[in-house]
Amino acid sequence: MSTPDNLGRSSHLMLRAVLVAVAIGVLVACALMWWWVRAPDIYDPAADLSSHAQQALSLA
Repeated sequence: MSTPDNLGRSSHLMLRAVLVAVAIGVLVACALMWWWVRAPDIYDPAADLSSHAQQALSLA
């Protein structure tokens, strides 16, 4: 049979588990945002070729 003290402890453990899960989710989200900002831009070969073509045409 559950006593009021045992019910309080189980709800406290449930609250602690939920808070830990939320804290881990926030930390993961912050880490992903930090990584997203620091990730280098994707290389675009078409833009690189067009800039080289413009330079070649200006020299000719």
